[in-house]
Amino acid sequence: MDKHTLRFYPESRIVGFSRADGAVDFYCRVNALVNSESLVVDFGCGRGEFADDPVSYRRGLRCFKGRVARVIGLDVDLSGKNNPTIDEFRRLVAGQPWPVEPRCADVIICDNVVEHLSDLVS
Repeated sequence: MDKHTLRFYPESRIVGFSRADGAVDFYCRVNALVNSESLVVDFGCGRGEFADDPVSYRRGLRCFKGRVARVIGLDVDLSGKNNPTIDEFRRLVAGQPWPVEPRCADVIICDNVVEHLSDLVS
């Protein structure tokens, strides 16, 4: 943890994250929207690198597998197949519809994805 974080957010020294942690804030809100019957679509699921987050609280907030009915991961990169936080991987192909049934999801998560998209309007 850098000196800036420790100086302005001393609580991060104790719990591993600060009150300004965007991931904790975002996923607390998402968790309020889901239950054991929810179907969650993780758009841009990636390989699931956050599963190795050293902060167990934040890691637990971000992993819905086993807490909801199903997590479908969508990504253009086949590395998503190895994401340990999803139940099922489906590949996105440019110019084709998403490979999910219409109106099937209760929640769609899109975290750290939009900045990687080159064409937001087609």
